[in-house]
Amino acid sequence: MGKFELEYMCPRPAKGYRYLSVPKELLENPIFSRLDYGAIILFAKMLERASLSAQHEDKFTDESGRLFIIYTVEQMEKDLQRSHPTVIKFTKQLADIGLIKKVHQGQGKPTRIYIKDFTSVDSDGQKPLVVNVRKSEDLISSSQETELLDVKNLSSIELNHKELENKDLLPSCLPEDGASEGKEI
Repeated sequence: MGKFELEYMCPRPAKGYRYLSVPKELLENPIFSRLDYGAIILFAKMLERASLSAQHEDKFTDESGRLFIIYTVEQMEKDLQRSHPTVIKFTKQLADIGLIKKVHQGQGKPTRIYIKDFTSVDSDGQKPLVVNVRKSEDLISSSQETELLDVKNLSSIELNHKELENKDLLPSCLPEDGASEGKEI
């Protein structure tokens, strides 16, 4: 197959493209480095479906309150334009690393896929230290200086800058008037 002769992109059409969000964590955290890029893209598609499932949580939440998706292998093959063995390899990678859990429901029923929280581990594959920062009972509420000292003692904990990274998620190509014109961003 040769090189395509494509037109140059103009600003207007670029504003209406649909995008797939790929979490940076899956690309930057070394514990996910053994995943093929195809598996990462498949996981991003699963996250997209999870957001749809969350909109219909009455149908896609189990008795324990956990969200699941229904995503058949055939649909994955179609969405990724990959073969059956390749899609099976990708789902196995995701399951083996712990990003998803597949639960078979029985004959004739679709498999439930539970999406795991990929942000709940650090770069060593351990659960991060959860710090409960609350005021000690023996502190007086006006004792802000003591509270600040308590917070300073947390400086040895590496804080994750997710709040700063979220600014990347804001649409950068809004129409001139700032409205979204009803198109997906």
